[in-house]
Amino acid sequence: MSFVVAVPSYKRARLFLTKTYNVLEKASLLDKTTVFVVPEEEAEYRSLCAGVGIVVGKRGLVQQRQVIYDHYPEGTHILMLDDDIEGFIDIRNEKPTDILPIVLRGFKECEEAGARLWSIYPVANPFFMNPTVSRDLKFCCGWFFGLIKKGVSELPITVGDHKEDYHRTCAYWKADKVVIRINSIAAKQKFLRGDSLDANKETHRLCAEAVVKAFPGLATTYTRKSTGYAELRLSRRGMLFTTTTPT
Repeated sequence: MSFVVAVPSYKRARLFLTKTYNVLEKASLLDKTTVFVVPEEEAEYRSLCAGVGIVVGKRGLVQQRQVIYDHYPEGTHILMLDDDIEGFIDIRNEKPTDILPIVLRGFKECEEAGARLWSIYPVANPFFMNPTVSRDLKFCCGWFFGLIKKGVSELPITVGDHKEDYHRTCAYWKADKVVIRINSIAAKQKFLRGDSLDANKETHRLCAEAVVKAFPGLATTYTRKSTGYAELRLSRRGMLFTTTTPT
């Protein structure tokens, strides 16, 4: 099975080089990788990041993801990951460097289930993981996921960067009645709260409400006590189609 690797990156060429680039190099995936950048940063990325393709796209995470989606032909298997992935941890508390089996498993599960979207467990804590591959409405994280390009992307630019992965999860669930999540492995990142909370609380609220409005019954909002920011919870209504398979 062939696939491509796509990384949207903005103002973080050196961070990418020490994080995701290093991860992809260890997994021997650099030759499959293209980094999507904004025009004014093309020269910097080309000078620092040898061995990967560079494509000039657009500013804004949602806009850049659409550029990535449009860049590849119909039927392409696209692994998309953020530029700050440090590594992986699995249910056995091990840190695998060969992620190829996980990637191939994700796309294989999609093909068998008629899905287009797959991801991995969103929390890098083995205590919460389980040895299953789920096909119900479970959150597919935006920092590491796979897509099989079939049809027009469901992700409108009006959603906003802050909840785009929830919107993607709901959109593909609504279209396919299945999304794949491998629950036995997660990506490790050093989340920079300045990145995730750089908009004000009103912006986060509006982005969360946009997802709920687009997918009534599939998502609800709540306020996280530790930050005061609006978050999303996927509805158990989506569990009506639940199936799981062991890893």
